[in-house]
Amino acid sequence: MNNEVIKLPFPEEKQSYTYADYLSWPEDVRAEIIEGSLYMKAAPSRIHQKISIELSRQIANYLVGKDCEVYPAPFHVVLNLDDENNREQESKNVVEPDISIICDSSLLDDTGCKGTLI
Repeated sequence: MNNEVIKLPFPEEKQSYTYADYLSWPEDVRAEIIEGSLYMKAAPSRIHQKISIELSRQIANYLVGKDCEVYPAPFHVVLNLDDENNREQESKNVVEPDISIICDSSLLDDTGCKGTLI
C-alpha cells in the first residue's frame, strides 16, 4: 500500500480571497470569488454547454459589425474596480459568467475583462 499523499489542485484555505489568489491557481481550477469568499464550480452539464454555445453563436451573429464581442466561459471578469482605492490585484470579486458581452474594449486584456459590465 502506497502512503503517498495526493495533492489536489485546490486553492489553499484562507479567510478571504483576491484576484491575486485567483491568478495563482492552475487554469483548470474552476472557481469564482464573491466578496472574498471562494465558490468552487463543477463542470457544466452537456445540455448546459449545448444551450450556452447556441446562445453565444446567436448573440455573436447579431453583433456582427457592432463594437461588441462575445466571450463564452471560461472567461473571467474582475468586478468592483470603480473605486480608485481598489487595485486590480486586491479585488475580491472575480466571476466567470456563462456568456460575457463586452462592448468596451478598454476593459479587456489577455487574461479577461477588468471592470463592471452593464
